[in-house]
Amino acid sequence: MDTTMEKNEMMENEMEMSMETQMPEMMKANLAGKMKEPEEEMNPVNAIIGVVRNKINDLADELDMADIEFARAHHNDKYSKATYDAEETCRLLNAKKSVLENVLISMEDMISSMMPEYA
Repeated sequence: MDTTMEKNEMMENEMEMSMETQMPEMMKANLAGKMKEPEEEMNPVNAIIGVVRNKINDLADELDMADIEFARAHHNDKYSKATYDAEETCRLLNAKKSVLENVLISMEDMISSMMPEYA
């Protein structure tokens, strides 16, 4: 009968042999197949719209943080300078976000009327 140690050695040898035979096959499969599909080129119009949407999302995140700061300042002292400053920051961020949302809507309307393939 084989001892446990001999069994372990046999299993290790079998694993090594299977790894040696599998590795070249895996490497061949990688080299024989396509390495990487070329990515579709992004349409410049879609890229611009994406940038505007990302900026709107960034402003929404900033607005959320500014709302929290305003709530803290208002909770501490309703009539302090910090409260007024935080409220002003919220208003400015909200205005920026609204302007970009209107620009995005205008761009999408213009694109859909001029170039139906992008709609």
